[in-house]
Amino acid sequence: MKHSTHITIRVARPLDCTGLTAERVAQDFLATHATRSWTYDVADEWISVGERRPTKEDADAHGNVQAWNAEGYGAIVGFDYVSPSFSEYTHWKAMPAGPTGQDAC
Repeated sequence: MKHSTHITIRVARPLDCTGLTAERVAQDFLATHATRSWTYDVADEWISVGERRPTKEDADAHGNVQAWNAEGYGAIVGFDYVSPSFSEYTHWKAMPAGPTGQDAC
């Protein structure tokens, strides 16, 4: 069985846990798995719509991304609805990967 040498770390950070970051999780992981050569991406940051709009490549197979509403809640929306000219959404990020194997229904 071939194992990947690249991992993506996503952290759902509780509001009261400001010290937990994907970078810290990655460093802890690498410290305990030092026998392999690993590379990693940190993927826990919301991207400001003013900084960059999502593209089709950022969206999942259904064309969706996670978006943060200006009223303070998250939503799953089509990537083309996340735009500076559509001020309802202020931030976005890619959808997480779904479960695989026997756990996926």
